[in-house]
Amino acid sequence: MGCGSSKPGGGGVMSSVKQTVGMEAKGDPKARNVAMLREATDLHAKIVRAGKDLRALGKAAEVALDTANSVLNTALPQVYEDAAAVDHAMVQKHAPVGGAGYTPDAISKIKGDLQVKIQSDAFGPLDAWAAKFVDAQHKQKLVNKAYDAMVSARVKAAHQKDAADALTGKVMAQDPKLLEAQRKLQQMQDAYTIATNKHEEEEAAQYSRLVTLNREAAFIQTIIRQALGSTGAALVAAQDTIPEAPATPLGPSPSDAAAAATQAAQAAHAAAAAAHSAAAAPTAGYAVPPPAGAMPAGTYMTTA
Repeated sequence: MGCGSSKPGGGGVMSSVKQTVGMEAKGDPKARNVAMLREATDLHAKIVRAGKDLRALGKAAEVALDTANSVLNTALPQVYEDAAAVDHAMVQKHAPVGGAGYTPDAISKIKGDLQVKIQSDAFGPLDAWAAKFVDAQHKQKLVNKAYDAMVSARVKAAHQKDAADALTGKVMAQDPKLLEAQRKLQQMQDAYTIATNKHEEEEAAQYSRLVTLNREAAFIQTIIRQALGSTGAALVAAQDTIPEAPATPLGPSPSDAAAAATQAAQAAHAAAAAAHSAAAAPTAGYAVPPPAGAMPAGTYMTTA
């Protein structure tokens, strides 16, 4: 790389890149490392938010499993007809809300399995990728330092070349001033070469890190899919532990009691109506006097 290499940009584009890349990656905005780190930084910011939300989702699922388990394991309220039924129920074991075959340990196990699985399948891999990103950002400091040293050496060498060129043609070739200027120029060019090699070394190492980082980013799709799937699968598995047949109270259901009361009322009404009809009807065998003038005196008609 010669002294005539282009200087790094210092305008708005570079400033925007520095703002995007928190580590202020220096160099051409289109340079491979600058672009790769910039894109990785954008992804990392979103992964941080997604990881927080996925953890909240997993925690919410765990809390929901706990509260659901508490409800399902609670004794089902009963229906009592009288005090005797209450006394009888006090010595009986009531079925839980979850049903006669419900086992609370099943949901507790599902919750524990979810915690282990989502950590190993999702949070662990996400944290590992994030750790590699943070390492790449920290290593960018070394690249930036080498870049600054290279630019500084290039500027000094360029200035010294200008000074040596200014003496050329003005003094004799063996003039001590020209010889000293040329010696300094060579010294600064050597320093620039060393700085350039150092920067290239750091840049290559950083490139290797970023290649690994960005290639592994492709697996984040699977990681998030597994996180969502594990949470959903745990909820479905919890559903499957609940018997399909609901629990039944020991006493008669409200609908049965209402039907029985209705039937009793109807029977009572029918009995009352029958009694009223019987009281109003004539009694068989009793003499009924005929209307006046209908028959001769002393003659009577009996009822059938």
